[in-house]
Amino acid sequence: MKKIAIIIDDFQLATKIVDAVAYLGGESIFPDQNKNLQWKADLIIVDLDCEKNTGFNQIKKYLKSQADVNIIGCAKRVSKSLRKEAITAGCKMVLTKSSLSRNISSLLMGFNS
Repeated sequence: MKKIAIIIDDFQLATKIVDAVAYLGGESIFPDQNKNLQWKADLIIVDLDCEKNTGFNQIKKYLKSQADVNIIGCAKRVSKSLRKEAITAGCKMVLTKSSLSRNISSLLMGFNS
C-alpha cells in the first residue's frame, strides 16, 4: 500500500479512510493545504465541499508539484457540472462521500496496483 494524503474535513469519513489505509498496510497523511507542498503522496483524496479548500485551483497546485499523483474528489452531492470541473482540474475520479465511504477499500486496492 502507498502513501495517501487525506484532505477532508468530515471527521467520520476521514477516520474510515485512515482505517482502510492502515488495514491495507499504507500510510495516511493529513497535509496542510496552506503550506508549501513539502509532502509527497501516491493518492490524494480531497473534499470538494471543504470550506478551507480553494477548490479546483488547489487540485491544479497538487498536480503541478506532483504530476504523477492520482486524485479522487468527493462531495456530498456530485452534479454533472461539478464532475466535469473536477475531472478538468485533474481528478481521476469524483464520487459522492457516501459512495467513497462504502467503497474505500476497493478503491484503495485499485490504486495500489
